[in-house]
Amino acid sequence: MELTTIAKPYAKAINDIAVAAGNFDSWKNTLDILAIISKDSVASDFIYSPKSNNADRVKFISSTLGAALGRDTTSEENNFVKLLIVNNRMKVSSSIAELFNSFATNTIKKISIISAYDLSESEKSQIAEILKKKYNCEIVLNIAIDASLVGGVVVKDGDKVIDLSVNAGVEKLAACLAKN
Repeated sequence: MELTTIAKPYAKAINDIAVAAGNFDSWKNTLDILAIISKDSVASDFIYSPKSNNADRVKFISSTLGAALGRDTTSEENNFVKLLIVNNRMKVSSSIAELFNSFATNTIKKISIISAYDLSESEKSQIAEILKKKYNCEIVLNIAIDASLVGGVVVKDGDKVIDLSVNAGVEKLAACLAKN
């Protein structure tokens, strides 16, 4: 599995926490340092040694992180380190940091909308406003028409697809009926 694919949910979750708490810069520093720790050969030897256990790994990384930050690590930071260790994800620290940092530079997000019909300006504005609130950035809609959808829309954001079309509803209903 590609490292970016593995890192994306971690970066998104930390971004949500950072935005909610208003401490984006603090998390940026934390993730950048974790990326450096994960690339260090001495740290890697300890982290991936079969002789060390998860509790020792978490303690080692948290104390190294705290020393690099010049302060005690927070409980959220410690929980994140523990999550990375328990799930054997320290190797994706660099990818998590890169994705997280890209959230700060993503002030405009391009979203594809596939509709069964030509959307009115009001509908376009409503969709853009909902997405703007969700992603906390400016939204540019790329709208395409596909009459085969019958009704509704399909929203595409990179590798995420939200299918709100009539066809999807009919397929879901058919699958439910087939089970019974």
